[in-house]
Amino acid sequence: MYSGLQKFYPGVGLPLPDHFDLEVVLTDNTKKSEESPYHFKIPVSRSHANEKTKELLVMKAVKSGDSILLLKKIVFTPVSTVVEYDYTHPDDQGKQLQGKHAVKLINTHGVEMASGSLSSNVEKNKDKYTNIGRANFSAINEPNGNWTFELVPARGDNIRVEFNI
Repeated sequence: MYSGLQKFYPGVGLPLPDHFDLEVVLTDNTKKSEESPYHFKIPVSRSHANEKTKELLVMKAVKSGDSILLLKKIVFTPVSTVVEYDYTHPDDQGKQLQGKHAVKLINTHGVEMASGSLSSNVEKNKDKYTNIGRANFSAINEPNGNWTFELVPARGDNIRVEFNI
């Protein structure tokens, strides 16, 4: 027996409409999903979520050696907190770091939140790589105070961006 939770985060190329029916099919054989007796259509509306969503445009960069961390924005929603950032780093003698890093969000009381999921695209420009990243954290009710976003690369020093909400 298996149980699980699947999260989907549409990107820039896949915007969701304000209202739609989400079709869910439960099956143990995806090739025969049409035959499953478990088909559900769930109405989805973002109107209530939009009222409780707060977007904070940070646009703050911190340099550490040859690396730069740019914290672009944070979106607080009722179900998650999404952080968008760019991490530019040296070529490392021809080897891309390709997202081999971790991120943390540290609240005003010093409590660290590890990301639930982390995605990034890598772009190369001359001898530098840029990870265009998106990290998902748990929802934060009533965010305020001094916060820190920390990037922990596979090698090298941690880079911290402090910001105020």
